[in-house]
Amino acid sequence: MRATVAFILLVLVAFQAVAAIPQTSRDLNKLSARAAEYWKFVAAGERVKASGYVVPGKRESYLNGAAPPVAEPKLLGIQFTSDPARMIVRVNVKPVPGTIDVQLAVIEQPWVWTNNNWFVDTADSPNPFQTDKRSGAMNNAALKQLEQDFRLKTTEVSVGTIWEGNYPNFPVEIEYTGKDPIRIDGDPRVPFIGIDPPVTQYIRPGTKTINVRIDSTRIDGPFSVNAKLSIITQDALIERPLHVEGTVFRPIKISQIPDPIVFAPGQNCEIKVRNDTDAPVRITEIETGGLFDVVTNPSDIQPKTEATIVLAARGNRPATEPQVNVQIAMPPHGVRLYPVKIRTKPAQ
Repeated sequence: MRATVAFILLVLVAFQAVAAIPQTSRDLNKLSARAAEYWKFVAAGERVKASGYVVPGKRESYLNGAAPPVAEPKLLGIQFTSDPARMIVRVNVKPVPGTIDVQLAVIEQPWVWTNNNWFVDTADSPNPFQTDKRSGAMNNAALKQLEQDFRLKTTEVSVGTIWEGNYPNFPVEIEYTGKDPIRIDGDPRVPFIGIDPPVTQYIRPGTKTINVRIDSTRIDGPFSVNAKLSIITQDALIERPLHVEGTVFRPIKISQIPDPIVFAPGQNCEIKVRNDTDAPVRITEIETGGLFDVVTNPSDIQPKTEATIVLAARGNRPATEPQVNVQIAMPPHGVRLYPVKIRTKPAQ
């Protein structure tokens, strides 16, 4: 399988939590590989093959259920949970043209470690929605009823400063007194603001709170946006405004010199790592996949300064763009893994 799915792994954990988690990098690599394979089969409509990645106790339910067709699955990241045998895989998908009109949000999917492998723990409740009413005539009575039954009590959210790589939730109060479940979708014009639960899940009557989730990998610096939330039933759709403001802070900036390089044995490549935090950080690991030798590892980087990693290519240019993973510890904020694509060009 061509592993061309773009994958960004941004992991933030406390040092104590790292010590308590038994997964090795191989375990996480296996998780990302299996998640990519699972979504490849889902996008291709091969549910039987995809079911092989579902926890054994839920495979029959998975095969008997129905899921909206999706395209272009993209793995966004992995998040640790308090259970070391359970991870959350974040995936962005697009609807297949001509099937549904809703813009699918980021899906957060639990995966569990069992039988010496990773399996997706699919939702127990099927999605009751068969159609979307974003276009075409809507049921006027249903529209009027939804207007009466739903109220967005929180209209402004200030998220403060978020570090890049974090995906915090912020509560938004709602009031819904209807009888049927609803979905709430974010604004496709503002892709870094998501809704939890996502649009692929329904919200039961009587629910008091939903969450706004900020994808800090999609924006840098201050932001202040007026988003529109779509409240959807089987027969109606209404929109409600939500103002969200805050700032995304990038603690580490990484660049390549020269950009690109001629990949040849002995050819050097420099990776500039800038620490924009107010405390020292440490490079704890540089993983090159056997493509480079690490000539210089600066290890500690002082606040507001830049350091240089020097790599030397081992062999001839690989078939795919090489990647180097730089792991950086930022006490007290934990450890993050930064994948760096090394851009190359043919020899003249």
